[in-house]
Amino acid sequence: MANDDDKLFEFMTKMYSEMKEGFSSVNSKLDKVEERLDKIDKINEKLKAVK
Repeated sequence: MANDDDKLFEFMTKMYSEMKEGFSSVNSKLDKVEERLDKIDKINEKLKAVK
């Protein structure tokens, strides 16, 4: 039984580590999208001011 518990713990630890890396990647991509949207908003405000 202890051997099964050890295997399960190792699996869960590995799965958590992989998920954490995946979330880090997603967060990085979302940060880049947010930066691009901020730039678009600034350009849009400038265009409105010109009209």
